[in-house]
Amino acid sequence: MPLKRRLVLLSVLGLVLAVTSLAVYLKLSRDVQRALATAATASQPLQFVALAAPAGKVERWGGGEVEAVALSPTSLLTAGGFGVADESGDLSAGLPTLKASALTLWRGRPVAALAGGGFFLRREGRWEEARTGFGTLHVRALVEGPGGELLIGAREGLFRAAWGGNSMDRLDAAPVRSIALGEGGVLLAAGEEGLRRLEGSRAQPLATPDPWVEWVGLAGREVVVVTALGLARSPLGGTLTPVSGGQDASSATLLEGRVFALAGGSLLRFEAGGGSSEELLPALPRRVFAAAGQLFVGTDAGLYRRTPSGWATARPRPASG
Repeated sequence: MPLKRRLVLLSVLGLVLAVTSLAVYLKLSRDVQRALATAATASQPLQFVALAAPAGKVERWGGGEVEAVALSPTSLLTAGGFGVADESGDLSAGLPTLKASALTLWRGRPVAALAGGGFFLRREGRWEEARTGFGTLHVRALVEGPGGELLIGAREGLFRAAWGGNSMDRLDAAPVRSIALGEGGVLLAAGEEGLRRLEGSRAQPLATPDPWVEWVGLAGREVVVVTALGLARSPLGGTLTPVSGGQDASSATLLEGRVFALAGGSLLRFEAGGGSSEELLPALPRRVFAAAGQLFVGTDAGLYRRTPSGWATARPRPASG
């Protein structure tokens, strides 16, 4: 066979092999995506097991930083490097580790997550550990849904548990650092792999200025996010654009349609119609929170609450070591 014909034949065979390989790769990719989607919406058992009361009081030392705030009609709860606390003092006795990563109220009862893994419900003065078929979850966000369900944002994905139920569902497998609920059942989840909108069992990725989204909030039909590039906002379904003055934002929250963000060591207030101003604080801010219609800031000197007459100490900074 002439050399030229051989080269043509080899070229054709190579092309056929490449097309076949591409088809096989695409099929396997679709199969993997379907398998992951099926796993993401799987349901697994859930039970809360009461933890044994500690035999004696053990002195434990942690950090003084506040990671989350929850406000009930009768109590202010805080969680952070020191564990969980309210007006009566430390509530961490019985928990396996000290540093808390998230906190909320579920049907009026505290639910806390630990940085070392796991989340816990406090009922009748004792902690109960959530044991799930998904294994130990590393939770970074806890939110009570409009129907009284608990939404759990973790490194392992987004989960939902019904009050009194014996199972929980994984809504999405992407890691979650922040959850936002909006009008009409809108649910947004943000994390290391971007921003996603959840509708039923479907997750729709939304474009962001940077793929790592630290926080997401919803003010009506407007989306606000904090990424590595700073603060960005847009109408729901629009293109997120940077907010002027918010390029150094590291922590943010929403209250009464305004965005409060920490940037460059200052607390800035961004109005819904544009424009910003600085809130003068008594100490260097670290985190900003909104709970039950009130604004809190965690600082080097403790937790402060904004009141009509100015900033007041809500809780002194715990001793750390």
